[in-house]
Amino acid sequence: MLWGRRYLIVIDDIWSIEAWEEVSRFFPENNNGSRIVVTTRISNVAIHFDSTCIELNFLDEDKSWKLFCQKAFDQVGCPSELKDIGKEIINKCKGLPLSICVIGALLGRSNRTQKYWKNIAKDLTSILNSGEDENCLSILSLSYTYLPAHLKPCFLYMGIFPEDRKIFVSRLIKLWVAEGFIKSNQSQSWEEIARGYLSDLIDRNLVLNHRLGSNGRIKICKIHDLLRDLCLKVAHKEEFICVMEDTQRGIESGRRIVCNENFLTANYHESRALHTLQLAPLTRTLVTSIDGRLPKNRLLRVMSFNKGARKKYLCRHIIDQVNMRYLAYNKLTRSFPADKLSSSIDVLWNLQTIIITAETRGLFPHIVFNFLIF
Repeated sequence: MLWGRRYLIVIDDIWSIEAWEEVSRFFPENNNGSRIVVTTRISNVAIHFDSTCIELNFLDEDKSWKLFCQKAFDQVGCPSELKDIGKEIINKCKGLPLSICVIGALLGRSNRTQKYWKNIAKDLTSILNSGEDENCLSILSLSYTYLPAHLKPCFLYMGIFPEDRKIFVSRLIKLWVAEGFIKSNQSQSWEEIARGYLSDLIDRNLVLNHRLGSNGRIKICKIHDLLRDLCLKVAHKEEFICVMEDTQRGIESGRRIVCNENFLTANYHESRALHTLQLAPLTRTLVTSIDGRLPKNRLLRVMSFNKGARKKYLCRHIIDQVNMRYLAYNKLTRSFPADKLSSSIDVLWNLQTIIITAETRGLFPHIVFNFLIF
């Protein structure tokens, strides 16, 4: 059909090199100036073409506003009384063209009143991912649908981190290893394999490279708010992660439970939250700000406390968790009884990583260093 003709072909969103090789055989090389334009979210696919590559960044404030006005008002322009609230809405999109287009189209079809727009601004993220505009969610969901199987749990796991949190790669890797997401091989260490997984997610624009370390490797990463919401939405549907919210239905079967400090402060008394967690005997991962003793659970592999745990729980009852791989106390003080730690963790023969963030120095027992801390 195209043989001997001069043509311009545009192919949007190529997901793999294999997919390109399947369709490219239908485009003959006629040596007559024909061109093919391909878009992709995956860096190694772009490099494969060995031709001019244009990498798009997030939009700055001016370009974001211009795109929004085009979608919402066409050539009319934004009314002056809506300009301030409109810019507040756009700032929440954080330069992501897809979200700007979706919210612009939504507001362009809505009531152009300050009251309505302020309601939109209060919860922009839920509007973008709600049924009011399924196109946004379906497009973002493609990024997850076409992930290789080994990357899907790694991506969904990003949902355990709070919104806008800077994520240290070293800890993220340890968590992935403890969860069993990393497939070992004889030629690479777990860390090398995990960093490869992270690079794949960054290449697919699902995770952001926030900062490099002095060695040139990624030190801190982040995830865009909308993509984090996609993580939580899919994770909830697949029962991969349970984030404690207003309703506690489903907690009893939760395998990975997140209970953060903001939730406890705003919505739920700590003792009631602790009682709810006691109904979850199948939990294997717990990220919490509760400092009380949790029930015996020999399935727990990951436990991360974001608030100083009580001495009694730390030193005596941690021995219940015989399958523990990863243990972190992220907010301890000088009163932390490091000298008694050995009696608590000596039986945790599966422990790979222990992280103690405390002001105490020089008090950790020699038993700690007998573990595989990688």
